[in-house]
Amino acid sequence: SYVKNAFLGFRIPYQKPNGEGGNYEPDFLIRATGGTSGEEMCLILEITGMNKEKAEKRWFTRHRWLPAVNSVAAHFGWPRWHFLEIDNEEKLLSVGSGGGMTIAGGSEGTVKVYGDDGGIIVPITTNHTGGLKSTAGNPVEPMLYTGGGDGSIKYWSAGSRGEFDKKAGGSVNVMAVSSNGKLLYSGSSDGKVNVWDTDAYTLKTTVDAMQKGGITAMTLSADGKTIFTAGADKTIKIWSADGKLIKTIEKAHDGNITYVFYHADKKTDTK
Repeated sequence: SYVKNAFLGFRIPYQKPNGEGGNYEPDFLIRATGGTSGEEMCLILEITGMNKEKAEKRWFTRHRWLPAVNSVAAHFGWPRWHFLEIDNEEKLLSVGSGGGMTIAGGSEGTVKVYGDDGGIIVPITTNHTGGLKSTAGNPVEPMLYTGGGDGSIKYWSAGSRGEFDKKAGGSVNVMAVSSNGKLLYSGSSDGKVNVWDTDAYTLKTTVDAMQKGGITAMTLSADGKTIFTAGADKTIKIWSADGKLIKTIEKAHDGNITYVFYHADKKTDTK
């Protein structure tokens, strides 16, 4: 979920070149998940490019504000904050985290991986036929997964890269990774959930979620025993890890569900 900061007035203090104090107001604030159960992040997203005193705003955000805020967040168990700056020409498709990375995928097919300070670690051109549709990060190791419009899923790390052994039956709209990093779940436009082995890069099993119009959002429970899928048919379906349907929530939203998040109090939030 996200909100335009113009409606909030969120500010980060910084020092201007002349020594005076100033307030930097980012473009957007985002709450996102990296596809792993219970993993939540808060993201400051800058699109316009901080037209004035850009270097100072960026430096104070990365090297003063983020370390201070995340120190408090770690003490209380709150979500970590991240800072992401993209160009006006880029179209942000997905955002998530995993393995100490912040991951931003663009509709032009490029994924950019950022460190905690907001600096780009590496840009990746995915070359998915049908375009890049989703991204996910492994929470245990620095491994990135990308899903394409052609049903392909690719993996990327510093030491290896390649493609999983099979393709999904439709566009890979969403992905999620288990908390131990061993399983990758993908939801596609054919209404099915595929479960993949992240060590062997092979397909383990397929669950027909029967979501009319395809799966548009997905998340996992903290223990990995429950899968939540949402679709263009406005329903949310709750599944056991072995593919048995537990419950269907009809008319969970007025429109197409693009985001679903599982809370520890057993409630499900949708956007």
